[in-house]
Amino acid sequence: MTSNTKRTVEDQSEAIDFLLLALILSNSRFQRYYPLTQFLNYQLGLFLDLLNILQRLRDVGWLRNISESESLTIYEITDTGEEELSRINMNSVFQQLQNDVGNPKLLSALQKMLQPTPSPNISPPV
Repeated sequence: MTSNTKRTVEDQSEAIDFLLLALILSNSRFQRYYPLTQFLNYQLGLFLDLLNILQRLRDVGWLRNISESESLTIYEITDTGEEELSRINMNSVFQQLQNDVGNPKLLSALQKMLQPTPSPNISPPV
């Protein structure tokens, strides 16, 4: 992921996607306080938990709010967040998700979300 990776939280569906990223960014620290099954159960109404987690990630400097609009919140991963993300063994995280959640569709969505976005091919002007 690059430092210009952005996630927008507009509704609960997008919020859950961002929560998965927050989980990866904060892997070992937050798992002590929030079991993975609680994080990832769509039936629990996790929106308030997500807001608390986003606040904590912002407080520790892993995310920053870069939006100017009050109606739309846009977060950017900071260099510190990038560094934390790079230290995590993704294979062990995916294995734990598979064991705890047993939801291959959710796991697949998480893996896709964490793949770096390819840079667009820009041709030089002729």
